[in-house]
Amino acid sequence: MRFYFDIPTNETSLSDEMLLDEIEKAREQLQEAFDGGKTFTDAEVIELSQQLDEYLVEIQKKRLLKKAIMEIDIAG
Repeated sequence: MRFYFDIPTNETSLSDEMLLDEIEKAREQLQEAFDGGKTFTDAEVIELSQQLDEYLVEIQKKRLLKKAIMEIDIAG
């Protein structure tokens, strides 16, 4: 059994893949909203944008955490 933290920083875990899929879906939905005539102030666009922001922050945190763990492992 491998734990999330056992995965090298250049390797993508299943949870990362799922999160990246969600990011892509949200990005596509946001693009469709704009293509459909929505503006930055439309409630749908704001909601989609906020969801996309949350996903992006989550993936960044995970990557920074993995990097920090790898640096500790190398130093230790």
